[in-house]
Amino acid sequence: MPRSSSFPLALWSCMLLAAGGCTQALFTAAYLIRGTDSPPEFDGLEGKRVVVVCRAPATMNPDHALATEALARRVSQLLRRRVSDIKVIPPEKVARWTDENSWDEFTEVGEALGAEMVVGIDLLDFSLYRSSTVYQGRADIAVTVYDMTRDGEIVFEKAPLRVLYPSTGIPTTVPRAQFRRVVVNVIAEDIGKLFYPHDHTADFARDGTALPYQ
Repeated sequence: MPRSSSFPLALWSCMLLAAGGCTQALFTAAYLIRGTDSPPEFDGLEGKRVVVVCRAPATMNPDHALATEALARRVSQLLRRRVSDIKVIPPEKVARWTDENSWDEFTEVGEALGAEMVVGIDLLDFSLYRSSTVYQGRADIAVTVYDMTRDGEIVFEKAPLRVLYPSTGIPTTVPRAQFRRVVVNVIAEDIGKLFYPHDHTADFARDGTALPYQ
């Protein structure tokens, strides 16, 4: 039976070439046909009313405190932009409620603010320094998603999510707050990519964004 003409001609050609030792050509064809997008690990936020909450250990230092608020805000922004039909509760509203109320569980925030899904982020460890003269952001994170329409059932977990940025340290020649913003953005991107398609090749060039600090 003849093969369907709808099958990509380029792929057939590269398969034949691969049989003759041109394996790289096959990979190149696959790249051109499929692109570089990787699917999300969890796609259950689409069309839902979502709250993003971030917390740090009780023994947190000032960097922890500043990073948690910024991280929740940035992840909220990324989800709003990249997840279809999502309704993200404004981070300012979340911060106001968590500041004014006593709470222990992420689901308490979700229930109070009328969320259908809660993205809970535990910033377990966070540091900006490799040494007293060298910056290198490091973080250990746990991400948990709760479905409030099912009594706060856990529907997704990712732990530990570890971030090291940049892969080599850079001198502490800029204000700490400026470098902290960059590190928080990197962490937020790694969290966001759990929930929407993303270019899996982008991380290879990510250290390039640290060049302005050198």
